[in-house]
Amino acid sequence: MVVNVTLTLKGLDEMQRQLEALSKKGLAAAARETLTGMAWAGRKIWQQRLEADNTLRNSFTARRVIVVPARGSQMKGMEASLGHHSEYVRSLEFGIEGTGARPGHAVGVPDLAARGGNIKKLVSRPNKLGTIGRLPTKRKGKTMKSRNAEALRVASKSGKKLAVLEGPKSRGIFKVSGRKKAKVRKLWDLSHKKVSRPKRPTLMRTVGDVLQNAPAIAQKAMEKQLALLK
Repeated sequence: MVVNVTLTLKGLDEMQRQLEALSKKGLAAAARETLTGMAWAGRKIWQQRLEADNTLRNSFTARRVIVVPARGSQMKGMEASLGHHSEYVRSLEFGIEGTGARPGHAVGVPDLAARGGNIKKLVSRPNKLGTIGRLPTKRKGKTMKSRNAEALRVASKSGKKLAVLEGPKSRGIFKVSGRKKAKVRKLWDLSHKKVSRPKRPTLMRTVGDVLQNAPAIAQKAMEKQLALLK
């Protein structure tokens, strides 16, 4: 994922004319330094924002923010890029809608217990849906309460100790423990056939912050080139 922004600087016209009159190469060098400097400034801001606005398991996601520096001597088409390799970050930026593995089936959303009580951890292997496999969903009983009681009874006698329980508007996979009185912990929510992840446009907000600093970065770059020509 890469975002390109067209940059027009105002208020630095006189300095730009001076530099262009002295050296067109110097002007191109200032442009390269400006664009590359903006990209690196954006990288730092974006890394901080990714970690502040999202729950990341480690710093790897933030470290993978990439910068491609500006190159060449032609002002037209010169660009520096700020981006990321991960499709996960793209889904954060633009949002995503998940559906079940098969048409009409629910989307499995792991609960905190499936991650061992730590939201930064991956779902542990025994709690993965592929490991759990198929569980009985058809139970005897006319009421929700009687069907859940039957599911708990069967689960307490099984090796997996897992049951699919239902609520008025919910459904999920639960871990069953306890001998006399069953205790349950929710592992997976199976209530919805579609689950939407809202947009978290951290990159676009970062670009806005960088553009505010662009004149200062450009001025510093042009002053550097003017000083080299004196």
